[in-house]
Amino acid sequence: MKILITASHPDDIEPQMGGTIAKLTSDGNIVMMVIATIPFEDTNGNEIGQLKEIRRKEAHAAADILGAYLEILEFDAYQLTHGNRELVQAIDKILNDFNPDRVYTQWHGDSHQHHQTLHGATLAACRRNSRDLYMMEPTIPGGSTPALFSPSIYVDISDFIEKKIESISCYRSQLEKEGFGDEWIDASISRTKFHGYRNGVKHAEAFQPIRVLDRLGK
Repeated sequence: MKILITASHPDDIEPQMGGTIAKLTSDGNIVMMVIATIPFEDTNGNEIGQLKEIRRKEAHAAADILGAYLEILEFDAYQLTHGNRELVQAIDKILNDFNPDRVYTQWHGDSHQHHQTLHGATLAACRRNSRDLYMMEPTIPGGSTPALFSPSIYVDISDFIEKKIESISCYRSQLEKEGFGDEWIDASISRTKFHGYRNGVKHAEAFQPIRVLDRLGK
């Protein structure tokens, strides 16, 4: 199969489904990770030196560990707003060129506006095709939201948990930020243990489906 994953930023995908990606690629599937933008400013909008290039290298290193391809769309972070037609067109082009069987994107109820924007653009681009479409569980740590992520599909990643940890660990620029650190990894792994416990395995990742086709007999 060909698998497409869309997300707003570097480090959005690996904490949510790094284990699933490693499992998919180990089984011979082709996985493409698409990132919309690379933030390189502090919370006051001040540019931070070589941060953009650092985060680019981190993202490529994480993708290599998981055996996935990576494409960065290079949108300005200030352009990632609801209804961005150019973003929909960019995802449309990737869908046409790559022709994936399955698409994963960010959860519509996420507290981060960029994540909501990426979800909306991906949903719009997938609206008239027959690809399976799933939402990833929101990243930990994340903001408070009144919505409830409701997964009904779980992937056993027990044999790939080390790959997940290794891929998250590539993002040293984020792990070294105040409020992140190794607790970010600990929180992600604790979540996989929780989902694993609920499903009788050591570690699992959770997904909420939007559309799943029954291809039995095909």
